[in-house]
Amino acid sequence: MQCVQCQDADCSLCSSFQTCEKCKEGYGFNSKGVCSKCSVDNCGTCDSSLNKCIECSQGFYLTEDMKCGKCEAENCGQCTQELPCCLTCQKGYAFDFNQVSSNFGKCVPFDIPNCEEADDRNISRCLTCIYDYYVDENGECVLH
Repeated sequence: MQCVQCQDADCSLCSSFQTCEKCKEGYGFNSKGVCSKCSVDNCGTCDSSLNKCIECSQGFYLTEDMKCGKCEAENCGQCTQELPCCLTCQKGYAFDFNQVSSNFGKCVPFDIPNCEEADDRNISRCLTCIYDYYVDENGECVLH
């Protein structure tokens, strides 16, 4: 079996050459079922009108009027308008729960080669590695 590109260049996941299941970031299905650019800034996925956001890009939250507002805290994956802190961190970042750290409770970068998700309780240990790697007993990513 060979992988082929989706017919729609704005599609990120297709079940066949002509059938798109998910549009790429910043796009949504229009009324004809074709991926089209959202008119809302910082929108990850929009509705078929293309002017109402369903899900905002990382670092932004969904407002009541279906637009996207910027997270108050830095490096957030998800946040809300009500809280000044992150609910999740962006890819490549993890919460620092070291109580003596000046970054306690903030999203900080982790620098573990080939790591996709670090342990919030110890950001020098990896929880999930990228494809073809596994986490060893030291929390490092090792090639299979």
